[in-house]
Amino acid sequence: MFELKIHFKGDKNAMLIFESKGVPSIFLVETEEQQGLSFKNTNNEIVHSVIDFYTPSLSDFHAWLKDKNVEVGSLNIDPNHGFGGFGFKDPDGNLLGVTNVLHPGQ
Repeated sequence: MFELKIHFKGDKNAMLIFESKGVPSIFLVETEEQQGLSFKNTNNEIVHSVIDFYTPSLSDFHAWLKDKNVEVGSLNIDPNHGFGGFGFKDPDGNLLGVTNVLHPGQ
């Protein structure tokens, strides 16, 4: 759905890339362990993903995911700064995030 390219594919692992400078690759490995890709903020009890995708337009991307029948959380944008994000789940139920905060080097 994110147009990732397969950089490497083995029998039980694969590396996916976005083909853009400054973005991470995703390394997948078959495992029997069940660990989530999220954590709970003990200050406010909000569950966050350890992986955030960047988009300059949160509302457009939020709507696009909903149109694809992806389970998405509420859209949260700070009215004072315009920064924000939202969570969504992949087909296996892993929580992922989206933000409009651009970091140096991206």
